[in-house]
Amino acid sequence: MKYAFEELDLRRLDSDIIEYNNPSLGLYIKKCGWKKEGIRRKHAFRNNEIYDRVLIGILKEEYFELTQKNCYWG
Repeated sequence: MKYAFEELDLRRLDSDIIEYNNPSLGLYIKKCGWKKEGIRRKHAFRNNEIYDRVLIGILKEEYFELTQKNCYWG
């Protein structure tokens, strides 16, 4: 995120995670400050099952709030 927001000057990052991948959801949402933005319903087919995909994202200003709050990067 540091490179994306501070070097490339991007405004937002986003991704999606398959609904059953709780470790990744926890990491991005709880540890990295990303927000759940929506659901792509019945979007992924794995092992003869259909799953939703969780849309997540973080804005540049949210990143800077997080870094100041947690004293990242000194």
